[in-house]
Amino acid sequence: VGASGGVGVSTLAHLAGETVVDGGEHPPAWQAPAFIVAATHPAGLEAAAELARANARGDIDYDIRGLILVHDRPKLSRATVQLAKQVAGVYPRTMTVPFIPAWREPGTVEIPKNVRVQLVMAALAPKKRKKKS
Repeated sequence: VGASGGVGVSTLAHLAGETVVDGGEHPPAWQAPAFIVAATHPAGLEAAAELARANARGDIDYDIRGLILVHDRPKLSRATVQLAKQVAGVYPRTMTVPFIPAWREPGTVEIPKNVRVQLVMAALAPKKRKKKS
């Protein structure tokens, strides 16, 4: 679920596969597990903080599992990092996606070999383990 527009929710949903939907296109079902996705600019972080407050009031119908912070630039300022840590502190789990220039260009979007991105993909679409016979 995007905290605000243009944060990369549709890109993450596309990369994670058919078990993940973009909350902006299809609101999550009641009590469905959801991650809030926010860009690391002030408006995105404030939107994520507001969703956390709404969740605390009981105004959110889905089960928030955590926050995914998508870096909106290659290097974050100290003030932005501090604000991001404050907002992340009210979520049960926080993951980050670094700035990925290729995701801002036209063409095929691929999952980079970045460990942080791999962890986010694993959280969004965990692979089912095969049962041993």
